[in-house]
Amino acid sequence: MPSIPINSKIQLELQSIIDGIANLETSELESFAAKVNNMVAHRKAPALTERESQLLLTINQSLSPDLQKRYNLLIKKSEQEILSKEEEKEYAVLASKLEEMDVLRLQSLVELAQLRSITVDELLEQLDINLAVNG
Repeated sequence: MPSIPINSKIQLELQSIIDGIANLETSELESFAAKVNNMVAHRKAPALTERESQLLLTINQSLSPDLQKRYNLLIKKSEQEILSKEEEKEYAVLASKLEEMDVLRLQSLVELAQLRSITVDELLEQLDINLAVNG
């Protein structure tokens, strides 16, 4: 039976630890299990390369909350056909910026999927991404 060194003086049999864990309250057991699962996932997951990290940053890039709020307001005003000439220009600039970000995001998704030898759909599922039009 394997044992786990706690420190240089104490060692417990794995079965003793499991028996102790069995006595935990359900909520404590769930928390413990989540932590163990997290440790296992970290051991199994390959470390990200520098390029993968860069691609993920690009994929997750978005407008600042203030700019997104402003863009949403301009969309509403545009739908109501009450944009001033200055707001029309601002709306066009923000829409263009979002379009550029979306193109970069899609290019990054394709490249990351290729690096991982999976389809873009599989990557989207892995990353829990739902492609939606900004706005």
